[in-house]
Amino acid sequence: MSPLTPEEVVVVGAGPAGIAAAIQLRRCGIDPLVFEKERVGGLLRSANLIENYPGFPEGIKGSRLAEHFENQLKRHGIRVLEEEVMIADYSSGLFCVGSHSGKRETKYMVLASGTIPRENCGVVISKEAEKRIHYCVEDIMGISGKRIVIIGAGDAAFDYAVTLSAENDVLILGRSEAPRCIKVLYERVLNNRKITYLRKAEIGKTNFKNGELVLELMKNKNTNADLPEGFGLQNDIVADHLFFAIGRRARLGFLSERVEKKMGLLKSEERLFLVGDVGNLRYRQVAISVGEGLKAAMKIAGRIDSEG
Repeated sequence: MSPLTPEEVVVVGAGPAGIAAAIQLRRCGIDPLVFEKERVGGLLRSANLIENYPGFPEGIKGSRLAEHFENQLKRHGIRVLEEEVMIADYSSGLFCVGSHSGKRETKYMVLASGTIPRENCGVVISKEAEKRIHYCVEDIMGISGKRIVIIGAGDAAFDYAVTLSAENDVLILGRSEAPRCIKVLYERVLNNRKITYLRKAEIGKTNFKNGELVLELMKNKNTNADLPEGFGLQNDIVADHLFFAIGRRARLGFLSERVEKKMGLLKSEERLFLVGDVGNLRYRQVAISVGEGLKAAMKIAGRIDSEG
């Protein structure tokens, strides 16, 4: 590890919230350091169509909007370190952020680290089937000609189904009586001939036979509707991939116990900011994330000015 390097502000995560914070900080004459362990844009790159972000009357693909954001980062000369933050601690008025290239100290930290998927929901998965089970949609982006089963009934499940259906057949299994997604997504799925949605459908276990996933529906849980052609029989679904879209949780595992204990105080002192999805598990929207990133940056700039 290299010696500790001082930074004005450290931003963890380069999704919409982290990008917005970094750009605003740069505009205020502050040179932030942004950490991003994957690709700039975060989950935005997986979104089928962003329709509620102002400035794009016809909507815009998530991947395209992420490219705009990334180009804006480059235009402002913002440093983005393609490394994972492994630890973030706090002592004597300073955060210590550690990654593979070393440790850095800063008075201000913006957490825009996003979320990670919740895994499984009580489904018994055989060892042979594990290689066809997915929790991150990025793992199956780009595949074609496959049968994909998605467990979930929220916005993410339906949005990913629309994206994946461009090159595949998709079956959505909703465990509840009614979907939890917004109306426009539900209607989009119903009008898509390559997507089938089943209510009250719950899988008990999965196996891998003859090169295919075999998913056993629990008795008395599924609807009486026939499965779409190619997906097997009523209580025995056959598919190529199974994707869980059953919710997400905040990505905060890198925080030390000391930071976790002091989080309320650090936030009230405006030294630590949680912005975007990491603090908005229910309201995960690009516009909200951008606004929170901007607000955090403006507060930090104000404090740096006042501290002289």
